[in-house]
Amino acid sequence: MPLPLWPPERQQALYESLGYRVGHPETTRFLLNWNERRHVVICPRRASKSYSAAKKALPIVIGRELLPDGSGPKPTRTWIVGPTYELAQKEFRYLWDDLVRVGPKLGWPKPILARDSKKGGDLYILTAWGSEIHGKSADKPQSLLGEEIDCLIMSEAATMQADIWTRYLEPTLSTTRGFAILPSTPDAGALWLHDLWVKGLDGRHGTASYTWPVSGNPTYPLEELEEKRLTYGPDHPVFREQYLGEW
Repeated sequence: MPLPLWPPERQQALYESLGYRVGHPETTRFLLNWNERRHVVICPRRASKSYSAAKKALPIVIGRELLPDGSGPKPTRTWIVGPTYELAQKEFRYLWDDLVRVGPKLGWPKPILARDSKKGGDLYILTAWGSEIHGKSADKPQSLLGEEIDCLIMSEAATMQADIWTRYLEPTLSTTRGFAILPSTPDAGALWLHDLWVKGLDGRHGTASYTWPVSGNPTYPLEELEEKRLTYGPDHPVFREQYLGEW
């Protein structure tokens, strides 16, 4: 593996210290699986896919050890790329909360720099141990060229064109052998993402795929899900896509 990754019990202890509750077994499989480099997460809205994507990236940002003086392995670079800065800010905000707001209360060193301006296109965190997090927008593809990265979150991947992934983002992970996390709601027009998801169903080509319903969010009201099931019917395409996360 390209990065020193955490054993499952330590990774779970990290999440517990942050108050993160997992609501579905598939979410746990996604968080703890490091056997593949590409992770395609297809879920409906409000299913905690963005929150879970940020939590999976966190061990890469931290590295193997988080010592009181901030020392550890080589720093890593993580990109969160959305179709707009506003959508990229979703996962960025969750990592911001862990590193800027909650982490220092647990004894983690405060970041050296932390900027959160989606309007100004300035989403950036520099940790005390040198790891960087950048929020970027795919509406400016040229800004996605040049650097190598260790971790990529492609927020709402189904809303972006295939060449954003194939030409601009996937190559940034090649020399580091880094990890890609692609969380998205299903979209019939995103054939490139569907093809990647199908490959990941059996772990082909270094890809893993995951799906869970809105009930995978432990805070989602189950009475709302039952109401929508009765409204649409369990086999209706809207219910299956928007509440179960099926293509």
